[in-house]
Amino acid sequence: MITEKIYYKNMFASSADSSVLNVDFENCIIYLDRTVAYPEGGGQPSDTGYIKYDGMKIQFDNVSKEGGRVLLHDDFPSINVGTKIKHHIRLEDRSKLKSLKPGNNVSVHIDKERRAFLSLSHTASHVLFMAVKQVRPELIDNIILDSKVLV
Repeated sequence: MITEKIYYKNMFASSADSSVLNVDFENCIIYLDRTVAYPEGGGQPSDTGYIKYDGMKIQFDNVSKEGGRVLLHDDFPSINVGTKIKHHIRLEDRSKLKSLKPGNNVSVHIDKERRAFLSLSHTASHVLFMAVKQVRPELIDNIILDSKVLV
């Protein structure tokens, strides 16, 4: 059960039709077969939004990855591929999960303004990192992220 990550194909997509793979009632999580919702990772917060089903809006306030396998490549940080994507549902929408079953057709929607802001700030952090590397390279040599030295 792998989630198709539409955001890799179209970073501007803000909604998509999808199908429910599984519902974890205890932890308030919905797994979909495809999503536009970017999960948290690499220091960037996740998208937020809602899943629409049968006239209901089920809000999610976090998206994260689960499972998969680690892909290692020279000169590139490790990344998990083949993951499931978990849409963490707000507690106040927990009761709405009872109507969802695997196979239900839904649509997933993200907060476009939040995505635009996060993309801008993420890009700005890369620009700042490059500028510091040019001006004070000795500072970059000491940055540790996830137990790996970035250079």
